[in-house]
Amino acid sequence: MPDGTSHNGPEAALIKKDGPPLGRILVDAGVISARQREQALEAAARWGVPLGQAVLALGFSKPLDLYASLAAHLQLPFVDVLETPPPAGVFDASLLDFYLSTEVIPIGLEDTSDKQRTVLATPDPVNAAREIAWRRASGMSTPKGEFAFAVTPRLDVLWTLQAQFGDRIQHTAQLALEETDPALSAKSPTTWRQRLWGSAILGGIALGGFLNPYATF
Repeated sequence: MPDGTSHNGPEAALIKKDGPPLGRILVDAGVISARQREQALEAAARWGVPLGQAVLALGFSKPLDLYASLAAHLQLPFVDVLETPPPAGVFDASLLDFYLSTEVIPIGLEDTSDKQRTVLATPDPVNAAREIAWRRASGMSTPKGEFAFAVTPRLDVLWTLQAQFGDRIQHTAQLALEETDPALSAKSPTTWRQRLWGSAILGGIALGGFLNPYATF
């Protein structure tokens, strides 16, 4: 299990922000060309989205390549959870809402000198840290104790949660849909998996607001 970046609370300095901007890292790594970077920057400004989201939306990079570069940019480990799925025993069914709302999955435990910490894989460590801080301040459920982050693609997080909690996710989604529009729920031709993947694709398959703090590259 790769080491993450540990911290005692989400507001600690867990993300390394020094070093070259992500756009330059993507070019230097050969993930995109310099011309594609300029096109992505123009598209990002026009659409009002982060650079990483524009890169994926334009088809300039595969998600695995971009997220691996993002991990390097943040000096966090990158994990391929489809290649090496997390053991079922690390999931806590009572935290399903937390996993879904924060877009994280636990991938294991790490031993420190005197305690264990949970390693959370996410496409968006910054937002995940903020969400954990908000949930703890609100008395909502979160993993207990210290934790660390690793980076993984958003669709892989969704796929892993679907594989782990498929029945519960479908039931929860169906109840929510029936509460908001019973007629729509009865007539909807889409499956929960289609809605899950569709929402991810419509969301950019990518970084959400993650790269906003790094919008100067």
